Amino acid sequence: MMHASKRDWRLHCYDTQGRLVDYVIDSDHGAIRIGLTTGEQEQYMELRAEQVDKFQDALEAALATIKVGKVGEGCQQRWWAPCYSRRGELGVCEIKTTDHGALRIACVTSLTGLHDCALELRAEHISEFRSAIEAALSVFKIDVAIYGEHWADDEEEDSGEKELSPIGDEELFAAEVAKMVAEDAPQLFALVGEIGERVDAITIAWGMAFTDHAQVITKSHDGTCGTFRSAEGARKILSADDKIKLHLVWAKDAQEHIA
Repeated sequence: MMHASKRDWRLHCYDTQGRLVDYVIDSDHGAIRIGLTTGEQEQYMELRAEQVDKFQDALEAALATIKVGKVGEGCQQRWWAPCYSRRGELGVCEIKTTDHGALRIACVTSLTGLHDCALELRAEHISEFRSAIEAALSVFKIDVAIYGEHWADDEEEDSGEKELSPIGDEELFAAEVAKMVAEDAPQLFALVGEIGERVDAITIAWGMAFTDHAQVITKSHDGTCGTFRSAEGARKILSADDKIKLHLVWAKDAQEHIA
C-alpha cells in the first residue's frame, strides 16, 4: 500500500472578527488537526480515531441544512462532536449555521463556553473545506491501518509484568465487580427546556456525568452526541444564545421527588 504524500491543506476562512485568514487541515499526527495559521498563538482542534465519525455526521447535518435553505433570521442550528484542544483537553467541536448561510466551527473546552480555534466558512469556502476534510480522512485512515491509532491513546505495556493471580473464587470476583460498577457508575441527568415562563417543558437531551467529563445525546431522531467537561458545563454551552431556557435535572433527584 502506498502511503499518501499530501498531508496538509491550506485554505481560506474568516476569523471571529470577520477578517479573511488562512487555516490548515493537517493529517500528519495520527489525527486530523484543523488550525488557524494567523495570530501570535497557534490555535487548532484535534480529531482522533474515535471522534472523526461523529465529526463527519455533525458536519454533514450542518451542510444539509444549508443546502436545503433552512437558514435565516432565528434559524441558527448547532451540532456537536467530541474533539481535543491544542492543550490535549477533551472538549467538544461546535458546528453551527448562521442566519446568512455560513458555517462556524470552533473547539469549546471551558465551562464558560469560550471558543478556541473558531473559524467561519462562507459560501465560497464551504466546498473547499469539505473536499479537504475528505482528503485528510483518506490519509488518516491509511495512517491508522499502518501505524495504529493516535500515540496518546496507546496504553503503555510493561513487558516485565508478572502474571496476576485470580481474585478469589467466582462469587468473590462477582462481588468485587459489582462493587466496582456501583462506585464507578455515572450519574444520569436530563437537560430540560423551559417553554415560556413555566408554560411547559420538554426534555432536550439525556446525559451521563462521569468524574472527569459528561456525555450528552439529544432526544431527536439523529441522536447527536457531545462530550463536555461536566453536566453543568453542557447546560451552559448548549443554552448559549438559545430562546429556550435549559435546566439541569438529575434523574436520581427527580425519582426521589415523585416517590
